[in-house]
Amino acid sequence: MDLGRKRFAASGVKGVENPERLSEFVPTQGWHPVDAQVRVGHVASLVTRLGGEQLYGDDESVPLRELIQNAADAVRARRIIEDRDAKWGTVILRTGEDQYGAWIEIEDNGVGMSRDVLTGPLLDFGACFWSTPDAVKQFPSLISRGFESIGQYGIGFFSVFMWGDRVRVTTRRYDEAIESTRVLEFESGLSSRPLLRAAAKSERIRDGGTRVRVWLRTPRQKGKVRLSMPSDLLEDASIPHENFSASPSAAASVLCVALDVDLMEDRGKVSSRITRAGDWARISGEALIKRTTRQVYSGWQLGKELARKAGKNVRPLYHEQRLVGRACVIPDVRGCISIGGFRSRTPVGIAGLLLGESVRVSRDKANLLSMRKELKRWATEQAKLVPSLTNKPEQRAECAHIIGVLGGETGSLPVAKVRGRWVDFETLSRWARPKESIILISDTQEEK
Repeated sequence: MDLGRKRFAASGVKGVENPERLSEFVPTQGWHPVDAQVRVGHVASLVTRLGGEQLYGDDESVPLRELIQNAADAVRARRIIEDRDAKWGTVILRTGEDQYGAWIEIEDNGVGMSRDVLTGPLLDFGACFWSTPDAVKQFPSLISRGFESIGQYGIGFFSVFMWGDRVRVTTRRYDEAIESTRVLEFESGLSSRPLLRAAAKSERIRDGGTRVRVWLRTPRQKGKVRLSMPSDLLEDASIPHENFSASPSAAASVLCVALDVDLMEDRGKVSSRITRAGDWARISGEALIKRTTRQVYSGWQLGKELARKAGKNVRPLYHEQRLVGRACVIPDVRGCISIGGFRSRTPVGIAGLLLGESVRVSRDKANLLSMRKELKRWATEQAKLVPSLTNKPEQRAECAHIIGVLGGETGSLPVAKVRGRWVDFETLSRWARPKESIILISDTQEEK
């Protein structure tokens, strides 16, 4: 018809509205045609349940992590599109208060969002924009040039409603005019439709990017916005309660252990850097241990002297020629596994930082990227460095245990006591070889 050609005689299909109606014209035998597709009847209710506390618990740092993550993805995408330097781009954290109450805001200078993305993929619960056809349409060369987003599940944005019901998203695509800045506003959470409007002159974004502001539902003390976080994020034995509170900037410094984008705090006339892009790979071993290991345990207190000595023992780990960790062996001191630059809640029994992959939607648990062979190599190297940490055989034996668990060679480190004297693995093997039977007693049994 569009080409002005003669139309087909058939102009439609009877009963195409639904399977039962169609069966009047196309009979079935032995089965009943019904429309049994899986549906979501109450979308807002589902999003509220699965995008908030039901998934993440009462951890108020989750929305902060998700907003910074989305901002970092946008910056990373723009780097590739515009052939920017690997350290280019900034994410800015702000807090403040106005007539609606206290608020937290995250802004980036990434790719920004078009109107279609702002009203489409952003609000599509469960659809990660970067893995949709819209991403290919909007940025056709991005995926082919190796871009990988931190976000995978398409639900992170909705965690902001854990903080409050009033949310404002201001965005301008990097290649559009400044007058194209748009604002999407939620005034009462997910219970009503958001309002899309053109940004006022004072709201416009000069260089492209996105700004998300969330007004906090819970009343806060004026000038002191704090977020409740689970204490096991730090594995801090000195914290007796299940949760502790931190300012948004302090929470961000705890979370962003290996972020590859500069993160700044804007306090009006004064700005300060929270983390520097990818610096975990460059900072001193001592600084890395202090950033990732904040706990205090009996016996091995991570004081200045131990941190200084341990810092010299920090060594890299690689996977497929890619740096995936920097760490050292210190007994009873745990480091962290990072997912996409953020601290996970999966503890690791060595001091420092290892990169990992998310194992569930909430992204608080991680699997290591480093392969077993590389861990064995690294652990064997650590066995030669442990003597510089301590001259106490009991503590060296603790290190040997960690190294052995990782598959490494313990070398000259003590691994057992024979008749009250500490011996290394080779000496123990020579002693045990002619024996017909050996009784092994663990140190816990010995203490009893």
